[in-house]
Amino acid sequence: MRRLACTTIVLLLVAAPVRAQLVFVDVVATLAHDGDLTGKPAALAFGATAKAGAGVELRSSWTSDRQIVSASFVQVAPGAKRGKTLQPYGAFGVAWLRQSGNERFGVNLAGGLLAFFTGHVGAALDVRYVRASGTLADLTALQRTIAGGLAVRF
Repeated sequence: MRRLACTTIVLLLVAAPVRAQLVFVDVVATLAHDGDLTGKPAALAFGATAKAGAGVELRSSWTSDRQIVSASFVQVAPGAKRGKTLQPYGAFGVAWLRQSGNERFGVNLAGGLLAFFTGHVGAALDVRYVRASGTLADLTALQRTIAGGLAVRF
């Protein structure tokens, strides 16, 4: 958790001059599961993009017995830096999954929509697929979620 906090601070300091978007996401619904990784995890994501929309996203999601941390390349459709915007995005990267002392690395694929109602505040809708090889505590390491939450951009 300390590493995530330090990374977040560095990301914000570096990204502030280049059109950063800071996105908070709380899961509100879950799609079908191909495996046993069920539940509705809480999540927090930080993303920074350059003017053309390419950037990075760091995301952490957790339940009482599981944690998934991912780092992704993200492409957000360019939009106005201030004011109302509707921006679709896609992301792909690596994920680290941990449950009951078992750890696995996998992939993270996502797509969604950022809708800003003012210059700084809006909403995010996220559809995400996380898959790791093998199992976690005898469970298939797969999770598909739909998440929605508050979006804040700087």
